Amino acid sequence: IVLMGESGSGKTTASLRIPAPWRSCCDDYTLVVRDAGGKYWAHPWPTWSRFFQAGPGGSWPVMSPVRLRAIFFLQPGEADGWANPVKRQPIVKIMESVEQATWSTTASLDKVRRRSVRLRRLGNAIDLARSVPAFQLHLSLTGKFWEAMENALAAKGASRIPDHALPRSDQ
Repeated sequence: IVLMGESGSGKTTASLRIPAPWRSCCDDYTLVVRDAGGKYWAHPWPTWSRFFQAGPGGSWPVMSPVRLRAIFFLQPGEADGWANPVKRQPIVKIMESVEQATWSTTASLDKVRRRSVRLRRLGNAIDLARSVPAFQLHLSLTGKFWEAMENALAAKGASRIPDHALPRSDQ
C-alpha cells in the first residue's frame, strides 16, 4: 500500500501508528515500477534530506520491492474512513506527486525534451491509476485507520496481503 499526501496530511503519523502485521517500509519516497507482466511494485526509497546536514541517515531495502495493491490519498479528518476518489482524481494526484519528486531532473532540459518527458510521465500515471485501486483515506489522530484501509480493499475485492507493507510517499 502506498500512502500519498501533501506535507502535513498524516503520512508520518500513520507510519508510526500502524500496528502489526502492517509495517512501514520507507520514509517519504517510493519508487513504483511496472514489471513485464503489468504488475506494479513499490521500492522503498530514501529521503535524501536524511543524509544531509547531519540528518539521521537510515537504510531502506531498495532492492526488495513489495507488490503494489492500492494507493491511499490521505486527508486529515475527525474520523477514519475511506471513499472512492472522484473520476480522474487519482491521475491528477499521482501526476502532482511525480512532478514534485522529479522536477529537478527535467529543469535543465530544453522545452521540447521536457515536454516529452512530462508526457511520458503522464502516460505512466494514467496506466498506474487504471491498474491499481485508489482510495481517499480520511485519517484521524486516534482512530484505527488501517481498518478503513482493510474495508476499502475488501470492497474492491483485493485479497488481503499476508505481509502488509506500507511504503509512504510524498512523491
